Amino acid sequence: MRTPKELVTDMELEDAVLAELGWDPSVDGTGVDVGARNGAVTLTGHVPSYRDKDAAVRAVERVRGVRAVADDLEVALPKHTVRRDSELAAAIAQARSATGRIPDTVGVEVSKGYVTLRGTVRRSHERQDAIRAIRDLEGIRGIADRIEVVPLVAASPEEVERRIAEELARMADLDAASISVEAHEGAVRLRGEVHSLAERRLVERAAASAPGVISVDNDRFVAR
Repeated sequence: MRTPKELVTDMELEDAVLAELGWDPSVDGTGVDVGARNGAVTLTGHVPSYRDKDAAVRAVERVRGVRAVADDLEVALPKHTVRRDSELAAAIAQARSATGRIPDTVGVEVSKGYVTLRGTVRRSHERQDAIRAIRDLEGIRGIADRIEVVPLVAASPEEVERRIAEELARMADLDAASISVEAHEGAVRLRGEVHSLAERRLVERAAASAPGVISVDNDRFVAR
């Protein structure tokens, strides 16, 4: 019997990804094509919303054996979901007010359904919070992140490493001892092993939440 860490074939991985896309009710994968080569999965085709595009990538990241994802999906909005830029901007303003996830220091630009976020935040994880606040809105074709992280107070490398290590140790089902953390002038590098790209994303977010972190570089090996 093959152990979970043994490499599956490209065809098996494609089948597993297609099965995951079909199982996830948040993904409309009818227009999605999947290719796999040595653990790298490429998604092509089209989806009806940016929400589906994001959900498709996250679904693929959950599949064991996937080591990288190339997202070449296009958003082809159905006519009834197309919004004028003014309408989309108003919806974003409403989401901004309702969620409180987009700081006042971040500006929002809308052009032909594409949204660009510009400005600064104090914590690295706030960049992704801003995207999450709007990614499910109807009518978005794409989101460009142009946000810079400018910490309010600089933290020493030792303090950053300690806080991240403590957070990883609190995460269930994670072998924190297998992950090393290095910090230098706000840049964090992670090394070690996780079971999936989805788990890697969780660890990256935990590291990004630490005060003083500007960027997270992940050199971790994903278990197969």
